[in-house]
Parts: sequence; C-alpha cells; structure tokens
Amino acid sequence: MYDAVIRELRVLNKAGVHLRPASQIVKKMHQFKSEVILRREGRTVNAKSIMSVSTLLAPKDTVVTVEAIGPDAEEAVSAMADLFESKFGEE
Repeated sequence: MYDAVIRELRVLNKAGVHLRPASQIVKKMHQFKSEVILRREGRTVNAKSIMSVSTLLAPKDTVVTVEAIGPDAEEAVSAMADLFESKFGEE
C-alpha cells in the first residue's frame, strides 16, 4: 500500500490550463506508474486523460491540488510541479 503524495500548485501562465498545457500534463504523467489526479474546486480529474484534464478549466492564479498514489508518486508530483512552475513553457 502506498501513501498519497499531495501538493497544491498555482497556475502561473496567463492563459491557464488550456489544451496545450493539458497535453503536456498528460504526456508527462504517462511516464509514471502512479495514479495521478488533479482537483480544483471540488472537481477531480485523471491527470493521464487528455479529455479529463482539458475540462479542468483552471485560469491563471487558480490553485490546483495534485495527488499521486503509487511507487513513484513523489517523482510524479515533483514533475507536475515543474510543469506548473515553468508556466508550461508559455512565458
């Protein structure tokens, strides 16, 4: 049994989490074995599904919670934080 790794991240890029950042999230999370979800205002989405992540509707300055459970959960959450902190390469 694995413990959940949870971290809150702020959307920093001007356009928020739209289709391009969503595709980056999904591509990156597929590198990990852990289950990874994103939460925003009571909505939970699978971070490995482009259809799910694209419905997150997270504009700039939104706080998103990432939660990972599995053998590489720490690494998955760290990789997600890197994406958010890099503004998804948009600025």
